[in-house]
This record gives sequence, C-alpha cells and structure tokens, in this order.
Amino acid sequence: MVTGGPRSQLFSVFFPGTVAEPLGFNAQEVFLHEGRHLLQVTNFDRSDTYAAFFDRDLERVFFYGSADPVGENPSGTCNFFSSDPFGGKVRQLTHFQSGLLPRSEEGCFLNLPRPDCLIGAEFPWHDEVTGSIVFDGNCNLIGNPLDQQLFAMRPDGSGLRQITNYRGMEVAPDGTVTVELGGPNAYSERKSSAP
Repeated sequence: MVTGGPRSQLFSVFFPGTVAEPLGFNAQEVFLHEGRHLLQVTNFDRSDTYAAFFDRDLERVFFYGSADPVGENPSGTCNFFSSDPFGGKVRQLTHFQSGLLPRSEEGCFLNLPRPDCLIGAEFPWHDEVTGSIVFDGNCNLIGNPLDQQLFAMRPDGSGLRQITNYRGMEVAPDGTVTVELGGPNAYSERKSSAP
C-alpha cells in the first residue's frame, strides 16, 4: 500500500477465482482509496499489475506490469506506466522489450532463465524533491542479462538511464562462477529543513 496524502492510498488487489496471464495466477488490479471512496484504477486482467506511488502533486499514479494498455508493449514485458487518478490518460513510461512475441510468458514474475525484464523486485522509489523515479531491474541496457541494475528516469519516462553497472553472474572458461549484484537497495531523500 502506498500513501499519497493524509487520506489517499494506492494499492494492488488480487481477485480470487480469476485466472489471468502471465502464468495463470489470479488477476491483480490497482486501486485508489481516498477518504470513503474506492476507485479501481486499472482493468488489465493481468496477474502482475503492481501499485507503485503518486507523483508530487497527486495528479498521476504510477504502477508497473506487463499489460499493453496503449499498444506499446506487444511483448508483455514488465514496464512502468502512469495514469490520472481515475485510470484515464494511461502512459507507458518505459519501453523494455523481451523480444518474445507475441507475448511474454513471465511478465513481471521472476523465473529463471530470465529472458524478460523484471522491474521493481525491491520496489521503486519516488524522489518527492526532484520527481525522479528510481527502480531496480534486470533490464540491463548495456550487457549481461543475468544481472540486476538500478535505473532512474523523469516522471514522464524521459531521461531513462542505468545508474549502476554491476557485473551480474559470470561464468569463467574454467567453470568458476562469480556474482556481483546490488542490493538490498535504498534511496535517501533530502530531509526537510522545517523545524
């Protein structure tokens, strides 16, 4: 559950008795609870739709999953999205692709081997001062698919950059395995100067 203000909360809910992709688990959707009002934000019928956070002004909600609500995620890869608090004006913020068409069988679930991109395993962070989104993922933009890196981007999805360069898992010619992964990860926010 994510708190967006004194009376606003964003969370994901599983629907028992439903069967959704990927992997045939129960469908999970994002909801907004504000005061006495409860609003369903997503209706993707996927089992891997996760609530993340609100923006600084509580005008956009952020979530991640493998849905394709705007026709920009045909491979069903785990990606970040945002919408207005009513579930409208959905935007796909990241465009990670697995290369598995027509759809990924794993989405945002961790399965090995990892052909897909898993994001948010340790939960994304939102810098309320700069508005930046910081998240972890195995969607290495520059190399080894068996790794985990930290990424940052602006709330509109622009400026996506990989901010770490861990080696991940490597197997030497003699069979020696070395692993360099980040985590657990944490993000420090600037403290308020108010008394």
